Amino acid sequence: MKNVCNCVWSSRLKRVATLAAAGLIMSLPLSSQDDEEEDEEVVYELSPFEVSGPSTGGYRATSTLSATRIRTKLGATVGGAQDIRYLRNLIDEGIIPSPASFTAEGLFSEHDLPIGGDAKEGWLFDIASQATSFESAAQPKVDILAQLGFVSGIDATTFKPAPLNLVAVVDKSGSMSGDPLELVRKSLRQVVSQLGSDDQLSIVLYGSSTHIHLEPTKTSTENRDQIIASIDRIQSHGSTAMEAGLELGYQVARQSADAFVGKTRVMLFTDERPNVGRTDATGFMAMAESGSKSDIGLTTIGVGVHFGAELAEKISSVRGGNLFFFDDDESMETTFRKELDTMVLELAYDMSLKVTPAEGFFLSGLYGIPGDAVTWADDGSLSLEIATLFASRNKGAIYLGFDRTAQATESLPHTSLIATAEISYQQADNNLTRQSSLPIFLTPKRDLQEGIIKGQYLVDQYASMKLAALLYESGEYQSAAQIAKTFARKSLPFPDKKLEIERKLASELAQQLAKDCKSRGLSLADSPQTRASQANILEGEWIEADSGFLDSPREILRFTKNQTVELFSTTDENPLTFISESEFSLNKRSILFENWGRTLRYRLKGAILSLREGDITTNYIRKSGLAAAEETTLMKRLQDSVGGLPDQEEIALLSRS
Repeated sequence: MKNVCNCVWSSRLKRVATLAAAGLIMSLPLSSQDDEEEDEEVVYELSPFEVSGPSTGGYRATSTLSATRIRTKLGATVGGAQDIRYLRNLIDEGIIPSPASFTAEGLFSEHDLPIGGDAKEGWLFDIASQATSFESAAQPKVDILAQLGFVSGIDATTFKPAPLNLVAVVDKSGSMSGDPLELVRKSLRQVVSQLGSDDQLSIVLYGSSTHIHLEPTKTSTENRDQIIASIDRIQSHGSTAMEAGLELGYQVARQSADAFVGKTRVMLFTDERPNVGRTDATGFMAMAESGSKSDIGLTTIGVGVHFGAELAEKISSVRGGNLFFFDDDESMETTFRKELDTMVLELAYDMSLKVTPAEGFFLSGLYGIPGDAVTWADDGSLSLEIATLFASRNKGAIYLGFDRTAQATESLPHTSLIATAEISYQQADNNLTRQSSLPIFLTPKRDLQEGIIKGQYLVDQYASMKLAALLYESGEYQSAAQIAKTFARKSLPFPDKKLEIERKLASELAQQLAKDCKSRGLSLADSPQTRASQANILEGEWIEADSGFLDSPREILRFTKNQTVELFSTTDENPLTFISESEFSLNKRSILFENWGRTLRYRLKGAILSLREGDITTNYIRKSGLAAAEETTLMKRLQDSVGGLPDQEEIALLSRS
């Protein structure tokens, strides 16, 4: 399909004479349907690690908490939002959630995403990679998704977490009366039942006043009745003074840590959103940061209220910080019963990860990283910092999207280098610093592991549902419903109970958005508005990639809001020559140029539009200044936002092209 001009100029012999002499006119016919299968797209994921041990393995220690049996696989998740339970509740109640309710790391942490591989001897974990194709209507720039897994070197038969010195800081203000405070009492009773004789518990209460309700007490068998009775005596009263309560909690933590052999952690229970904006020494974040320097971690528990992704990102940016949300007895009991030992188990600190794309590729998406740790460099590389990696029975994940540059070949052999990943971290158990480097290649389909296969579905789910929420918030109700509907029809990669829950969640959101459109008198059935919205992804100006031949004519395609396309030719001597125009329409794979009677196969990835005729592909680069200025569409900007891309990503892409 070299090139569009050849499709148009066959009826314009006078205009074509010059180009015909150059041998640029093709006589290959185009059918309305291309029988070839669409080229596979490729996926890169980066996922935290797993701990392996024999199926009969386990370990024993004097502490019940430390002696909790480790299964054959134990994973790690980044600090931050540890689930999307609040989002699920909203959708279950028929409420269209806000975009802030969607966190990729929260979704991924609820799933087991193993990657396989071995760590170097003596290392806590090392990195391994998987890569395969990826396709998502919500993330058209992502052609390759990579999973970079943190594979564990922990021996599950000998690993012994340190005893826990836990300081519970409880909000007992008036707003916590009734069910919220009873949920806290049940939580604390569950915690006590799982702590061992080498662990200890303190309780600080705050309302109108702040005081120590339970002095540091070993959770031995002889002390359990006393501790439970103390928990039962917690009553609601007064207003809220969170900073004062947290300050006393850290004071107790520091004092008790001096005589305690093990790890110390503050666990805050509240229904009030912490004020993370204060910058003074007694502010929430300042106390958390100061505590982390004293090796005191912070777990924040939202009781009956969800704090949102922003707060989770703030908390997880502090070493040893994470956040959970409990809305009912069942969710609380399940989490504490199954995850208490891991939710307080810090595995590594100050992890630094750098991913550098190989020549011919660029980063086009990032999923599963909380906070402002990501830095995009001028050379196209991405660096990120994670303050704390926590243990988890699931394998939370980090995913990276890649795409090809204009010069990269359409076919990609498995021997092609996609990127290089470099990692460093400090082990929590011995403070040793580890550094490793790993090349990322495509993985043969027969070797794909469960983590990457599930990841294809989960990344698309996160991107589609969050994009739908962003579009809805922006008043693009039909586009929101269409994106949600497209994903809801997606098949599961294989039977899986947890993925089936996600499929039902996506289906419920799609139904709610469709119902909302109906209530507004809007139709989703391939309406003119929907077709126009699809066509708008091409809006702007596209110039044919340089062939390398001196003064070789290049084409310019200018797609307008009115679903018309104008065709120009450009050379050094004649910068802009108008050729023709046509109305156009497009579906997922093809563009129909109605006035020219041609249908071309297309592929849109970021700033590159590929048009194909037969086995010949021509690339066009989005560019402004010759025929009209490029206009960035709302859809594109929101897609970039969901993909975690920097504002100037396309500018950097064009300079690299």
